[in-house]
Amino acid sequence: MSPRRRDADATREVIVEAASRAFSERGYGGVTVRDIATAAGVDPALVVRYFGSKAALFALSLGAGGPLLAAALEGPLLGLPQRVAEFMVTKPTASAGDNALSALVLSAADSEGRALLGALIAEHLETPLVERLVSSGLTTEAAAERARAVTAVILGHALATAALSPPHLPIDRVAALLTAALAPAGAPQ
Repeated sequence: MSPRRRDADATREVIVEAASRAFSERGYGGVTVRDIATAAGVDPALVVRYFGSKAALFALSLGAGGPLLAAALEGPLLGLPQRVAEFMVTKPTASAGDNALSALVLSAADSEGRALLGALIAEHLETPLVERLVSSGLTTEAAAERARAVTAVILGHALATAALSPPHLPIDRVAALLTAALAPAGAPQ
């Protein structure tokens, strides 16, 4: 009988899946490294060895949409609301999106989870958007205000869809909301 073959990549994948499930069911504050390890069928030390900390694993489990959102932020500013609306409405997989939304909502109640969520939102959405808007000629203050408005539209849509289970708003309606969020304060719509 030969020893069981080890597959580090497969083990990492199992750990991330177990973490994503746990965070979506109990939020950041309700999950320990031991919980994740037990669900993944591994030793807690292996979770720490592969990912460093629960916080890093949380960021990884939620951050899957980050590169996709970054791609939506690229391109001409004129088409930005449409690209971001398409990202919001046509997520890669509904189950992964639902897990992330549930984790987001449950983790916002925990101070450490809230801080981590704020950092992820800043890294993947607000900072890149502010940089784009400043490079287009806006002041940093005006760009930051618009980025916060866009964040509010994105998170509000995500929360409403997750909590109320309605169908997504049509892409053109979400794009209109994002266009309004990017408009100067007090500008006619």
